[in-house]
Amino acid sequence: MKKLRSTLDEDIYSPRIYVAAHSDVFSVGWMSAIEESKENEDVVFETVYRVREVGQSWVTTIFLSLPISLIQSVYVYLKHRPHVVRITELMNCL
Repeated sequence: MKKLRSTLDEDIYSPRIYVAAHSDVFSVGWMSAIEESKENEDVVFETVYRVREVGQSWVTTIFLSLPISLIQSVYVYLKHRPHVVRITELMNCL
């Protein structure tokens, strides 16, 4: 993701919306550091719940986490209406 971000044309791909899991503080941290170093004001960071955390039972995943994650993801999509979506990990977008 860092390599991809370094090659993006900021005039074409603007604004940029980064979506990460609420428990993924590492990714948000380094992406915000990259964006702050470029002094960009057209950047938004959103967080959504993970569908399944490590060690979580499948029962709670299906009946609790999956609906919450799906609703949050649809909300973020409808809120920003992006023209381009770049996904770094397939399982994170299902």
